[in-house]
Amino acid sequence: MVADATGFNASLRNKLGTIFNFETQIEPFDIVLTFRKYIKRPKNYVGSEFKVFFGKYHGISWINSELPDLIDLFAGIPKLSAHKNPKEIVRELESMILKNTDGPVDFTPIRANYGGIIPTRRCLDSFCGNGFLLMGDSACQVEPLNGSGIASGMLAGYLAAKTVNSIFEAGKEFTINNLWSYNYEWITNIGAQYASLDILRLFLLSITENDVSFLIKHKIITESELRKSMIGETIRVSLLELIRKLFYGFSRMGLLLELNNAIRDADKIKKIYLNYPIHFDLHEFNRWKKTRDKILNKYYRKLKLRWQSRSAPS
Repeated sequence: MVADATGFNASLRNKLGTIFNFETQIEPFDIVLTFRKYIKRPKNYVGSEFKVFFGKYHGISWINSELPDLIDLFAGIPKLSAHKNPKEIVRELESMILKNTDGPVDFTPIRANYGGIIPTRRCLDSFCGNGFLLMGDSACQVEPLNGSGIASGMLAGYLAAKTVNSIFEAGKEFTINNLWSYNYEWITNIGAQYASLDILRLFLLSITENDVSFLIKHKIITESELRKSMIGETIRVSLLELIRKLFYGFSRMGLLLELNNAIRDADKIKKIYLNYPIHFDLHEFNRWKKTRDKILNKYYRKLKLRWQSRSAPS
């Protein structure tokens, strides 16, 4: 029994992917370059909140000052052409901290102070093959909006261990059929919600930075809604809230309709993932992927057209 838990590099998956029918290539749209550092909380720093910035440079960044003695600074940028260095974005966050502090600030890192590469997409279609398992970043078991993968990776480790132990105690072989319950449990437990978030991520990547700013500035998408979606809550809008959003978004009705379609697609794909095949059947599995791809493909087509046109020589 072999398990690949080698992180984003997925050393085993990339070498053995064709044998076990795993994806080996991750789209640049689904990869984020990151930088993170923790600094000592200044004594005169005003405020205690987890401030998240979506859409700037088509990425995500935050200042988390809810920690008792530290401030967590993070920036993540999609691996696209002419991307900004995430370390520079963290410096911009430091400038914001200076404005909220009466006095000098020591930006010497206390923890972290490193860059990284992480997947930010829905999970792979399957994490198992005959005698082989994937877990964590190697299986893209991450929260798509921010790439967080500790909790989901721990869940994967628990479910994988439970499945392997059950097979071992029953004296059965580690076949894909017997390991499949690991796929099913992880995907229906948390993967469906993450797939829903992935549609929102792809939508935000497919529009311009000005479009994202418009949606957030006019509270058509609120930071609260995005943060709630990151912990598993579905974005739902009351009638009065819908009227308010329509009023502020009237000048950009086309964009508002695109957002509405993305929210609907997010709900549809969540239901598709909740109907993931319970048992391994190649025909049924391929049919499930085909149904899912009808939604995903239109977003990837739009992304490729948009970013290809941006990188084309003038």
